[in-house]
Amino acid sequence: MTYMEFAGWTVTVTHKPIRKMYLRVHGATGAVSVSAPVALADWDIRQFIENHRDWIDQRRAQAEAERFRIPGFTDGAALTVLGQHWTIRVQSGASRRSAVSGNATVTFHIKTDDGPDQVQRLADRWIDGQILQAVELLIGRYAEMMGVTPGALAVRSMRSRWGSCNVRTGRICVNRALAWADPLLLEYIVVHELAHLIEPGHSARFYAVVDRHFPLRKRCEQELRRLSRTLV
Repeated sequence: MTYMEFAGWTVTVTHKPIRKMYLRVHGATGAVSVSAPVALADWDIRQFIENHRDWIDQRRAQAEAERFRIPGFTDGAALTVLGQHWTIRVQSGASRRSAVSGNATVTFHIKTDDGPDQVQRLADRWIDGQILQAVELLIGRYAEMMGVTPGALAVRSMRSRWGSCNVRTGRICVNRALAWADPLLLEYIVVHELAHLIEPGHSARFYAVVDRHFPLRKRCEQELRRLSRTLV
């Protein structure tokens, strides 16, 4: 398996004992992959991708819209959070509301007279918990490496930013919309906000810190700029 940069995307190329090339845009993430004959040259693969560029752009736009569409939390519905696929179950008649997840299923236990609004709030809390767990793991990986100690963590909806850092308290907040994005983008935002505990502004020194710990910064920034129009 190899990777090829093309028009700002990273295309996964897998060489197989086949005669024709096959192209796929993965619906959950918009990632592009190509299966190609073993001996085929990179130039031929690039030409194949270029010939299908309009189709790829259309499919990636559809995947983007689907990713950032707030789902209906109904029994049997599919849900993708941080790249992980879940099946929703809604069970009524509980004495207290709760969310229980495992084996790719999340079950929302609700009270008998609860309606869609209560299910939505319960689901939002569960999604926030999934994001916070992921952020805690990422901070465990990067904070010591970067020599910083963050403060409290939070998740909320933001219209103009993907994350924020209070350099005085160390509080880091990430945008709830990252739940629907490629998990790599959340990783970048965490590193970005931790870097503010070293360099508060967006100076050349700040970006040098980020690049030292996260070499894929420019790729993620490009993707986040593209997705920014989905923030509401």
